Amino acid sequence: MVPILMHEFEIDPEKSPNSDLVHGLEALAEKFLAREPSSKSISLEDQALAELMPLLERQFGVLTEGATEAVWLWRRDCEELLYVSPAFERIWGISRDDLRNNPNGWINSIHPDDRERMQAWQGHQLLKKVSEEDSDAEYRIIRPDGETRWIHDRVLPMRNELGEVVQCAGIAVDITDLKVTEEKLKQQQSVLLDLAIHRTEKHAALGVSLGHITTATAHCIAADRAGIWTFNSDKSALTCIELYEKNENVHSNGHTLLVEGCPNYISALMGNQPIAANDANQDARTSELREIYLEAFGIASQLHSPIRIDGELRGVVCLERVGSPRQWMDADLSFANSVSDLVSRTIVEHEMRVEDKQRHALENRFAQAQKMESLGILAGGIAHDFNNLLQGILGNADLARRVVPQDSSAQKNLKSVSDIAQRASELCDELLAYSGQGEILFGNVDLAETVREMAKLMEVALTKSCALHFDFGASLPLIYADKTQIRQVILNLITNASEAVGKSSGSVYIRARARHCESIELKTPLEETPLPAGRYLVLEIEDTGCGMDPNVLQRMFEPFFTTKFTGRGLGLAATLGIMRAHKSALDIQSSPGEGTRVRLSFPALPDEATLPEEPVFPPPPSEPGGTILVVDDEKMVLMAAEGMLRNSGYDVRLAENGREALKIMNEEGSAITCVLLDLLMPEMSGEVVFEKLRELSGDLPVIISSGYSQHQMCSVFPESEVPHFIKKPYDLDQLLRVINEATVRSPKA
Repeated sequence: MVPILMHEFEIDPEKSPNSDLVHGLEALAEKFLAREPSSKSISLEDQALAELMPLLERQFGVLTEGATEAVWLWRRDCEELLYVSPAFERIWGISRDDLRNNPNGWINSIHPDDRERMQAWQGHQLLKKVSEEDSDAEYRIIRPDGETRWIHDRVLPMRNELGEVVQCAGIAVDITDLKVTEEKLKQQQSVLLDLAIHRTEKHAALGVSLGHITTATAHCIAADRAGIWTFNSDKSALTCIELYEKNENVHSNGHTLLVEGCPNYISALMGNQPIAANDANQDARTSELREIYLEAFGIASQLHSPIRIDGELRGVVCLERVGSPRQWMDADLSFANSVSDLVSRTIVEHEMRVEDKQRHALENRFAQAQKMESLGILAGGIAHDFNNLLQGILGNADLARRVVPQDSSAQKNLKSVSDIAQRASELCDELLAYSGQGEILFGNVDLAETVREMAKLMEVALTKSCALHFDFGASLPLIYADKTQIRQVILNLITNASEAVGKSSGSVYIRARARHCESIELKTPLEETPLPAGRYLVLEIEDTGCGMDPNVLQRMFEPFFTTKFTGRGLGLAATLGIMRAHKSALDIQSSPGEGTRVRLSFPALPDEATLPEEPVFPPPPSEPGGTILVVDDEKMVLMAAEGMLRNSGYDVRLAENGREALKIMNEEGSAITCVLLDLLMPEMSGEVVFEKLRELSGDLPVIISSGYSQHQMCSVFPESEVPHFIKKPYDLDQLLRVINEATVRSPKA
């Protein structure tokens, strides 16, 4: 009730707390001033004032009796309160008689923090003409019961002909609820701003971001539970992906509602408007949730705000009251809508980050695959060329050993040359295995027995301080594999394990078990698609060594990358190539100081599978004879083959390319017993030469010679015309055996 002045009656009734009341006060003020035309006439005797009061009571009472606003009339000359309406008692908690008897009761009721300001304002406004903007004031009062309320006062000054304020009428409105709402809105805006900043700056995981939103929302809006629900892909169910329970201060998720069980609720959500169910158990939009959800958690009220992304309904933000029903206010609905908008943006940004991460991962895999493919092609080409060189070395060394007397000291040197050439050939095989072009001779293999056969060799590979432990399950199934390559894989891994243990005491464990594996367990590095689920024979090689850090794990399959001394690094690259060729899975788990575990998962054969019988090769002829045409673009290979064959009793014709070979065949084809043909040659490839030879003599035995594998050779020729094959480098015994096999089976021979 602050007498803040206005220009005389120049107020906008539409802007006042109660326009009808303002109009009534204006009319009464005009009547009152008409009775008091001058400042002199205002100085009434007490008797006159006493006569005036009943009139004021009657006139103001008619207008203000039922009003919620407190109306008052104040006289300046005697500083006396002439009238105050009944609403004053309801707002201030003080009787009107007490206020009349103690005019300072009003100023004393003002909150201490506002009192000095209001006194200064009151005194200042009485001495000057004020603008319309100065006619309102807001302040706090403290009722006798201790409750604090906010008051908005509007003052109507009454002036005499000299412009002096002689009396004031006013309207005091209790705006506590409005202030509470304003404060609530400020708090909500602050929360939304904080959530928005958290969303844009933190880029946290979706679950963390949504958990932050539900926590802040529940506390801000005083909800017992705040949940975020999303539809599944076919819109058949709503699943709670984040739920915060304020009373327990816990987060959870996972509850599911089937759409077919709550059609009215889903239909209401589709309306794109928030659902404010003050009594959720009775509200027609949510009552069908009573038995399937509400009763289980004691939920009485719900506020639902749909989550939409690009116009599509993706889910709902659900705020809940447990226990007794709650009246949801407009501010609550507005806040819930803002939260659902924030959730939708959070989900969109998360999905964009996931898509971006997947795209980058795909690009990295593609780049890595291209890199590995390029290295594989390079490795295969190097291996092929080296095998040609090794053929010349091994062939000539083998021939020399047969010529030099057995008791000659040169035999030892020649044996060393042959051994080195064989070891170099094995290195080339590793390169071919890495490139996926290695020779693979598949058959049924007993993996456990293969490992046992290698025990002595593995013990040699291990350091003296490293102990080897075997643990094989009973009745292990066979696998379909190349036994030689499996040995190579195991030896590579055992060697790595031993070097990881180093000079300190440690152990290497080899375990084998047959079990069912899920597809997720069968993901091989650098392979996008895992193997199908099924029964696998799982071989684990685990060491207690130094382990590998993430950088090493990322690069361990790169050829020639090594943490050892220079010249190493093909082991794991070759292992990966072999496992790929066997359609088997490879998994490596390691961390610094924790050792390494390598898991090899081979598809298991049915229990009724058996081991193959040992092949029986025909013996070399006791008296070899005939003419062999050798075709190869490498002179060293030609010379080595010629020496071995002539030394074994064959006549030999040499051709450095396909054209020379066909010329020889046209001139003396009937005398040619067999052709030893290189697969890869310039100008005319071995494949083309083979076709031409078939045209000239369909039953002529042809042996393909290549540094690549027989598997690669078979992919070049039609299945019905696959020729005989010998892999470089080969020795004389191998060559004679293949020639004998080819000529024995040939009708021409």
